[in-house]
Amino acid sequence: SPEERYEILIDFVKNLTKKKRKPENLEDFFIQKFGRKMTEIYFKPYNEKLWRRSMKEISLEWVPEKVPDPPVEDVLRSLVGIETEGYLHQLNFYYPLEGGFENVAKNLSSSMRDRIITGEDVKNLKLEDGKIVVRGKEEHVYDRVISTIPLISMGKIVGGEIKKEVKELQYNSITVVGLGVRGKFPDFHWIYVPQRDIAFYRVAFLHNYSKNMAPDGRGSIIVEISHRPDESVGDPVELAISGLEKMGFKFDVDVARYWTCEYAYVVHHSNRNKIIDKVKRELEGMGITLAGRFGLWEYMNMDEGLLNARNVAREVGLNEGVGDNSQ
Repeated sequence: SPEERYEILIDFVKNLTKKKRKPENLEDFFIQKFGRKMTEIYFKPYNEKLWRRSMKEISLEWVPEKVPDPPVEDVLRSLVGIETEGYLHQLNFYYPLEGGFENVAKNLSSSMRDRIITGEDVKNLKLEDGKIVVRGKEEHVYDRVISTIPLISMGKIVGGEIKKEVKELQYNSITVVGLGVRGKFPDFHWIYVPQRDIAFYRVAFLHNYSKNMAPDGRGSIIVEISHRPDESVGDPVELAISGLEKMGFKFDVDVARYWTCEYAYVVHHSNRNKIIDKVKRELEGMGITLAGRFGLWEYMNMDEGLLNARNVAREVGLNEGVGDNSQ
């Protein structure tokens, strides 16, 4: 509302002239960057819904890469109702016309599918006679291993001190609800949802990514509910539908499903860096290189994950097909 915009604007402008100290946690950061009013209205409820813990418990090493740092002029324009372009790398993006985002992974792996073993849980990993022995249904012997599995799972597989050390790491799970619907659809790709009385933190309209994501005249919607690994979320489908109704959307639901991903968000906390540095050194000593969002236990997006994979391939000498483009 205009009144709320005014309150945010005054608080934001006054906050610009305040003497700042170094922020100690995520709540400190938002208050010092955007002011207390904007933090209370948006940043605090949204982030506490996503992270499922107080912002005072979240450390800051991930913030420069993930939290937009808009120019003051953009914030002021937006507050007085002038449209801005915002987070530019999300303004324009590509998405597969067919098959959903899984097609990216399928195409990346197409040249080596005959060498990829799937459906086999790794039970044990040991260093024996200078080789790494990986045991699942069968035994495999390697000179080097690159691991992208969650670091907590790696700790269970390797055992010993590493298993004890990674127990302190924190993470969140998500339950994703998929809805096939009929009705009037918005032209948004996705919306962030800070309201405390709505269970999900984000809703995406996949039929706006590609016309092939839903039959003609239908819509494909997903909502994402964040929760701690041991936390129940009740009836996810009901929470999704009721939340969309509170946002003003009215749909007839043809089909509804939900899936829970145990490892979804790495939580950065005060002990994380110390644990990761120690475990990474110990595993490197065994010939195990960590990679990816959960292997390195970093809040890493897809684009960063791809760059990390390319860099790791170069480091271990797997240069074929990696490319020389540094962008």
